[in-house]
Amino acid sequence: MANALDEWMFSKDEFYIPQVRDDKKQKAGLAFKSLDETYEFYNDYAKDAGFSVRISKEKKKKETCEMRRGGKKKDSESTQIERERVKTFIEEHTHPLATPSRVHLLRSHRGVSDTKIKLMKKFSNVNIPLYQQFELLETQAGGHKSVGFIERDLRNFAQDEREKIKGHDAEMLYELQIGGR
Repeated sequence: MANALDEWMFSKDEFYIPQVRDDKKQKAGLAFKSLDETYEFYNDYAKDAGFSVRISKEKKKKETCEMRRGGKKKDSESTQIERERVKTFIEEHTHPLATPSRVHLLRSHRGVSDTKIKLMKKFSNVNIPLYQQFELLETQAGGHKSVGFIERDLRNFAQDEREKIKGHDAEMLYELQIGGR
């Protein structure tokens, strides 16, 4: 294992090492109660470091899970988790990281909360367009950085809601409207 890691490290020309507090860094052998707890810890580290993470779908089913950073499989580095225990952790990155002012735009650090979903449904009931809904949320939160998601996330959620009701009858639509109030 050490030879593969040494080979990887010496094959790269330049490294970017995030400036993150030691208590936020993962270490080989660190144990967690669940995969969700592991993801939460690593995603918190990633937010401070300036990158986004995801759990590899094919690896999630097995006993070993990879939390990937980077896009293409061949170019991405990963932290390997074995039964909620960190197996390997590579701190060095081969690319520049996101600046603190832009890290909130990365996918794993965004999410539409239940409260904002309910608010969005109320806005939709009174025919407020999505772009104005997002502007209202920005104003309420004190800026786009504090909203917690981008306008595209709001549009994707609205599209998913439309797909759910596609092909259903008027009675179901009426129940959804009454239930949403």
